[in-house]
Amino acid sequence: MQIPSVTRDERGVTFVELLVYVVGFSLIATSLMAFFIWKQTVERQFPTADEMEFELFQYELAPLLRWIERPVPYGNGSECRKDGRSYGVRLVNGTVRLQKDGSGYVPLVTNVDSIQWEVVSSTDLHCTVYRSNGKREEASFVYAIAPK
Repeated sequence: MQIPSVTRDERGVTFVELLVYVVGFSLIATSLMAFFIWKQTVERQFPTADEMEFELFQYELAPLLRWIERPVPYGNGSECRKDGRSYGVRLVNGTVRLQKDGSGYVPLVTNVDSIQWEVVSSTDLHCTVYRSNGKREEASFVYAIAPK
């Protein structure tokens, strides 16, 4: 009686091969878990592009509102005069834009459905921006009336 020989193609997985597969799978799983933990931390610490854009909008408007004539809010815009020049901030095709002396547009905030301006007191101007994604953002600006 002869024992049939086993060729390499017919045998099962060895313990060493199984160990290599388990270690490889563990490394990949650990790397993915570390990536998702890192991603959550980064998302909590850093603002989205929309939030950064709105912060820059506030930063750019603040100096314009120093020593102006009284701001005039209307519908989706607001106008003021400063140093003999007129400045208008209005919504045009989903983008809040700054216009100087009636010419040229500088985009400030994008993806906007509507923007509302309100003079709250003799020194406060309030702005509410409604984004296309349903988000609502608000900002208050302090303005100073230029002496005559």
